[in-house]
Amino acid sequence: DDSFENAVARWRVQTFARDYDLAPLFNATVWLENIIDAPGTWTFTGSGIQEMGANYFEVDLDGSYSFQLDGEDSLELWVLGVADGQVDAYRLGQGGTFNTSNYDYVALMVFARTAPADTSACTYIDYDITVSDGRTGTNANMTPTFSFSAAEFEPLELQG
Repeated sequence: DDSFENAVARWRVQTFARDYDLAPLFNATVWLENIIDAPGTWTFTGSGIQEMGANYFEVDLDGSYSFQLDGEDSLELWVLGVADGQVDAYRLGQGGTFNTSNYDYVALMVFARTAPADTSACTYIDYDITVSDGRTGTNANMTPTFSFSAAEFEPLELQG
């Protein structure tokens, strides 16, 4: 499906991977909201997320974990895993279970997949992510939705 929403989701993952020709010229990554390092409830650090926007969380947990998104139906949760020179992106939708052990670096991306009715008046959407032990859950489909080169990938860092 090459809809506008899927094209923007793909672009958001590609920007996370820094898989574009001019990446070496930019000393920047996408904004890191927070580092998820324990089960519990996590949320954004600013005002939320706007339509077609994306927020990124590093996942500093090893093993199988369940991730549940609590927010509007237009929001999607993605797992981004980096290993062996590649970034793999898995669409979890509103939630799912994922084993992080196969990756050197893992992030969650919250993506707001609706376009605003008025592009000059975007609104912020609130959400929470609940992280729990996933050993009893069924792992998400292990076929990536998208994959990109990680040749220029840089781990995200908290700012300020």
